[in-house]
Amino acid sequence: MFLLRLVDVGASRLRVINTVARILQIPLAQAKTIVDLTPDRITVGDAKRIAFVRRQLQQVGATVAVDYCPEEMHPENWVPANLSTDKVTCARCGEPLFFAIPGRTTEQETVAFAQTSKSPAFRQVASAKWIHPGVYCSNGCCFIMVNLEHPDKYSGEEP
Repeated sequence: MFLLRLVDVGASRLRVINTVARILQIPLAQAKTIVDLTPDRITVGDAKRIAFVRRQLQQVGATVAVDYCPEEMHPENWVPANLSTDKVTCARCGEPLFFAIPGRTTEQETVAFAQTSKSPAFRQVASAKWIHPGVYCSNGCCFIMVNLEHPDKYSGEEP
């Protein structure tokens, strides 16, 4: 998840406000408030969405910046129904799922998960103190690896 910040409105503040209103599908008054009072948080979203909004704002002369925003991530959305019906435990064995979230999951949590895991696949994780972002069952029943690509990878076409 990424955060888009407005660094400078450029030559036409009104065009930026209109663009924010159109892209975020909000009233002009609300867009004005965002631009004037919370420019450090124009919007949050996935890489494709942020690339699109960034491009639209740059086309009207605004300068924007992108930040990684792990606190806006909702990793429970990474878990499909066949992996877990409650998005907390493994559907196959009932063990709690481990969520590896960049910027939120600590090395200590990763090592503790690997050390308590019953799957030999996680032995290297303990020594590396790193695991690919995703959701894992400690028994090795299932896993989902998540790719968190940066908005720079996208052209900014409408998602």
